[in-house]
Amino acid sequence: MQILNVTDDWVVEVFRRLIETTYRMITHEKMQRFYTDFLHWLRFGLRWLNAKNSVLNKKFKFSTLIGTFFCVYIVQQLLPIIFPIRPPPPPAPVKPITRDVIIYATFSYKNSTSFGVSSHDTFVLLMIADRSDNFPFMRCAREKTESDPILAQVEHYDYTGLCNLIMFIAVCNFPSPSAADERRRADGAGERSDQWQEERVLLDLGPQVLANEQLRQQYVDPNYHELVIRKADQTPRNFLICVSRIFAFEKWQLLITAMEVYKSLGVDLVVLHIVSALSAVFNLIKAYEAEGRLAVRMGFKLPILKAMNFDPELQIEYSGQLAMAHECFYEFRESAKFISLLDLDDLLVTTQFTSFGDALNAALLQHPRAPFFYINKLESGILLPRHKKQSSRNFVHNFRELIFTKKLYNSEKLVLRPPLIDAFWVHLTRHYKGKDKPVQLSTDYMTILHLSKDIQANATKGYNDKLLTNFGGQLGNGSAFLNDTKIMKLIDHMPKRLYYFGAIRHCSRFINNYPNGIFTVPSPCLSYKLCDLPKAKVECTVTKSKYYRSTIMPTQVYRVHVLKRTLFVKRKGGCFARKLRF
Repeated sequence: MQILNVTDDWVVEVFRRLIETTYRMITHEKMQRFYTDFLHWLRFGLRWLNAKNSVLNKKFKFSTLIGTFFCVYIVQQLLPIIFPIRPPPPPAPVKPITRDVIIYATFSYKNSTSFGVSSHDTFVLLMIADRSDNFPFMRCAREKTESDPILAQVEHYDYTGLCNLIMFIAVCNFPSPSAADERRRADGAGERSDQWQEERVLLDLGPQVLANEQLRQQYVDPNYHELVIRKADQTPRNFLICVSRIFAFEKWQLLITAMEVYKSLGVDLVVLHIVSALSAVFNLIKAYEAEGRLAVRMGFKLPILKAMNFDPELQIEYSGQLAMAHECFYEFRESAKFISLLDLDDLLVTTQFTSFGDALNAALLQHPRAPFFYINKLESGILLPRHKKQSSRNFVHNFRELIFTKKLYNSEKLVLRPPLIDAFWVHLTRHYKGKDKPVQLSTDYMTILHLSKDIQANATKGYNDKLLTNFGGQLGNGSAFLNDTKIMKLIDHMPKRLYYFGAIRHCSRFINNYPNGIFTVPSPCLSYKLCDLPKAKVECTVTKSKYYRSTIMPTQVYRVHVLKRTLFVKRKGGCFARKLRF
């Protein structure tokens, strides 16, 4: 608590430190309130005396401070009598520290060549675990083959160093199965040899996960955990966009703008992980998915057990944003030539080329060895209607005229060349192959309109460009999708107000600028669960995840969670559930 700014008067400075020390000694809540009010008026008096330094006699000022000193001393003696200090309650029993390994995605690549080996069947495991783990003896095994279990190549990725839970990526390269293995897999169940991805793949985390040396000695038989395998995408694509996971999503204007622009500029596929969204907006998202250029993926929720001594969602960066971005990346790693990582309010555009494919191929001719490209941003916004009662159709028909841009600012996003990349962060990556450096593309190739502002009709000063007006007639009124009668009915039901956007934006600024005070404290993990987000009474579609869970024996400390499936469910009580108390 700061009472007075530092002055040249040493008496005032000593007195200020005495008051702050007294305040820190007080623990009783009522005493703190009483003492805070007392110090508020005392601070006012001291500042008045300091302001009158040239007028008041120094002797009078000194005597006044000495008198106030004795007043504070008397208050120190009387407060414990008026508000007796109760002994603190006994500490709660310490819960056992558990270690949880969460395997949220496993992809299979048949005859892969992009993981440093040739003609191997590769499995990539995406895991979340404690940052102090390393898993040097992790092993993978396949059923119905003669090959022995193999050691996995495990790397951990921690770009901020703030969270206890970080991402691990394990790669298991199996030799391609022999003819005998193919016949063995086909026996009994009538499986064809091209259904290899449906076989069971098992994981043994190894003895390094056990709690102490004595338990390690008891670990003899491997503890195998069955994985849920997904086949990686094999459809050739030129340019794909992985959109950051969305939660409590309600700004349907961003969705329409992005999808219409990306269709016009030749994006092959937009992949969107959904954790939660207003149900009306979710219906519009599913309509875009039915059109074929948007792929919806279910965002996962981390397992939370009362046996844990922490909430895992408080210890994962940006509430799973990077984990789900890597899930998108590894699903399409071998099928897409370029993958861009964007938020839904990052609108990627190019005005010099007819498509993103042409722009990126031209950039590749100039920089053939670049592992990835930086794309810069223009500060932008959406012009709000003058009247709140204007229909949603007004935006649909005129959104090209409602997107305003301002100045360029240095906050890049990435376009990756997948075979050269292992992992990444939001704005950069240090994990790429080769010695060549990334390249920042000029705006002649492409740029990002960061649609982070809601612009009032009387506050457009400085926003002087409407880049979307340079596009042809396939936007807005020219879109066959938006002119469909069923789609128009969905748009008529779009929310007329924002329930969560303001609070989430405020939370984002808070966690990205933490700490912001007079005392320096360690920054927490950058999680949106740090904020108290609204509990609005609106119907939301949210994800619900179910896990296979097993405990590694003989210890009871380590648990392995394998994501079994995720479902979309509707919740009338809003997008956020109650927080779990420990």
